[in-house]
Amino acid sequence: NSALDKECVQGETWMITPDNYWSYGDQWMGTSTIYIYCTTQLQQPTGDGCDTFADDGEDGVCYQVSENAQSWQDAQTTCRDMGATMASIHNQQENSFIRRLAVSKGAVNGLFLGGSIAGKGNQFGWIDGTTWDYDNFYPSFPIGGNGECLTMDTFAASGQWMNIDCGTSFPVACARQAEARPACKPGPWKEGEVIYSPGFPYDATTPCDYFLTVDDGKRVEVEVLVLEANSCCDRLVMEDDVLGGNIVANLTGEVADKIYTTASSNLVRVSWQPDGGVNVRGMMVSSGLIHASCPSGFELVRDGECRGQQSKITSSFAQASTNVISQCASIGGKPIIIHNAEHHYYWRKTAPPTNNGYMILGLICNSNTRQWQWADGSGIDYKPIGGNNGYN
Repeated sequence: NSALDKECVQGETWMITPDNYWSYGDQWMGTSTIYIYCTTQLQQPTGDGCDTFADDGEDGVCYQVSENAQSWQDAQTTCRDMGATMASIHNQQENSFIRRLAVSKGAVNGLFLGGSIAGKGNQFGWIDGTTWDYDNFYPSFPIGGNGECLTMDTFAASGQWMNIDCGTSFPVACARQAEARPACKPGPWKEGEVIYSPGFPYDATTPCDYFLTVDDGKRVEVEVLVLEANSCCDRLVMEDDVLGGNIVANLTGEVADKIYTTASSNLVRVSWQPDGGVNVRGMMVSSGLIHASCPSGFELVRDGECRGQQSKITSSFAQASTNVISQCASIGGKPIIIHNAEHHYYWRKTAPPTNNGYMILGLICNSNTRQWQWADGSGIDYKPIGGNNGYN
C-alpha cells in the first residue's frame, strides 16, 4: 500500500476496479469515461437520544463541537451549558470520529479535549473521571512546561494530541451520554410529514400508534418509505378508521417505497407493533407522499445511507476527482469514501470493467500536508487487501 503513503500529487486521481485494486492515474491517461457514484443520507432523526449532538454509533456517547475559540476554562463552561462535559477519548474510533466532526464544523486548526495534567510531572487525566486508557500524543509530547491542557491537532488526519497552555483559545469537543429509550410521540401529524417509529433507525423496541387524518370526503394515502422488521415478531398494521376498521395493510419483514390507501375513511391508524424489535431499524412512513427516499436509481443500504450512480461523463483524468466531487455535491451527496471492508466490497462489485470507464474514489491531495485524505476531511483508515497500482 505504499502508493497511498507516498507524498501525494495534485492532478492524480484514484479509482476502484473490479479486481480488488485501487489504482491511480494522471493527465497522461488523457480523456476517459467517468462513472460518478455518490452516497447521500436520508433526512431522519438520530433516534439515539443525541438530539443536536452527533452519535458515533458505538458506545452511547453523544458529541458536539463548539466552534467558538475560547480558553480551556471557558470551554468547560460551554460544555456544561450544553449539559455535557469536555470530551474524553478511549479508543481510535472515538478519536477519528471527533476529528471528523471538528472538521465538518470548520474547526481545522486545533480542538480542546477534556484532559489536563492530573498530578506530578506530565501525567494526564480526564476531567470527567473516566480511566486514562488510550492516548494519541505526537512523539515527544507531552512536553514539560509547554502547558497543562490537552488539544487535538485537527488539521492532520491522524488527529494527534499536544499539551498546550490553558489560556490559548481553541474550539472544544463536548460529550454526554445518550438519553433514555425513545418515547412514542403523540402527534398531531401533518399531511406530508415523515413519521418514524421511536428510536429509528437505532432502536425499534418501542411500540407506537399514529392517527393520520385528511379532510372529510378524502382518503388517506400512506407511503411506507422504509420498513425493517423481524418477520417472526414485529408488525406494522394500518387500520381504516380509529378502532374496529378494516385492515389496510399488515406488514413485516422489509418493505420500501410502497403506497397504501384507505378504502373510504379520512382517518387511518398506523400501528408499529414490535415484539422485541431486535437488530432491525423499525419503520418510516409518510402521509401525502412527501419525497424522503433515496434519489432515483440509488439503493438504501443501511442507517439511512443511499448509494448509487449519479451520472456518467467524459472528463480528463486530471480533472476527474474535481468533477465527481462537484456532481455529488449537486445532489447533497459525497463521492465514494471507504472506511471499512463492507464499503470496499460493495463498491468493488459495483465497479465497471476498466475498458468501459472508471469508477472514481473520493481521495484528494491535501496541499498542506501532501498526504492523501478523503473528500470529507477524514483520514485513510482502511486499505484494500489486494493493494493498489499506479498507472503513471
